[in-house]
Amino acid sequence: MIDEIMKTKYNSDMEKLTQEIKESKIQHELVEELRKEIRNIHEKLGNVEQEKTILNSLVSKIRDVDANVMICQKTIDNITQEIKESKIQHELVEELRKEIRNIHEKLGNVEQENKTRIEKEKHHEMEQIKNLQNITHQKPDVYENSKKMEPKNKHISLVLSIVLGLVGLSGISHIYLGKIPKGIGILAVSFILIGVAGYFVDITVSQNMLNLLSILHSFGIVPLVGYFGFFAWQIFDARRLCLKYNKYVSERGKLPPWW
Repeated sequence: MIDEIMKTKYNSDMEKLTQEIKESKIQHELVEELRKEIRNIHEKLGNVEQEKTILNSLVSKIRDVDANVMICQKTIDNITQEIKESKIQHELVEELRKEIRNIHEKLGNVEQENKTRIEKEKHHEMEQIKNLQNITHQKPDVYENSKKMEPKNKHISLVLSIVLGLVGLSGISHIYLGKIPKGIGILAVSFILIGVAGYFVDITVSQNMLNLLSILHSFGIVPLVGYFGFFAWQIFDARRLCLKYNKYVSERGKLPPWW
């Protein structure tokens, strides 16, 4: 009986021990699992710290990037503003260039007009100089022909011969016709004849009035007759010259070569 009791007790103890061992194994496994979990947790915590450090580094970098982005944005804004201003300036420059080109074209046109006008003036002046040179080198008779192209008035010539001849100015009609030397000669002769006649009359009057007729018949009548004959001759000669001159000028349109 005692053996059975002991055996039973032993079996029960063994069962308990076995049970305890099993439980201890289970606990050990649990402890091991807990340790693994703790290690995993520690590893995860280490990874978290590392990740936290990385994240902090990334955040810092992101902040730096944000700062750089802001700086770049400001730079881009400045560049955009400068581009806009440069576009405006470019447009202004283009407008100024157009204006300058227009001004150059206008100046070119003005210079061309001035050059053309100066050339025309020079050409006109050269023509005038040539004309003056041609006129200067012409013969005196050409001047006379250009001046005296119209016929003379025969009535004026006749009046000058008669009226002025009666007062001792014979030869004026010849001067009117252009025969100046001949007219001056006739005028001088008429003065001489009138002077001689007047001299004899003055002597006769101062000496004796009774001898007037004899003096006139002897000496004084000669210059008087000579003057009236000369007076009549110059009338007819002036008329003849006027008709001859008018005929030649009317037919030829120029002065007679012998004039």
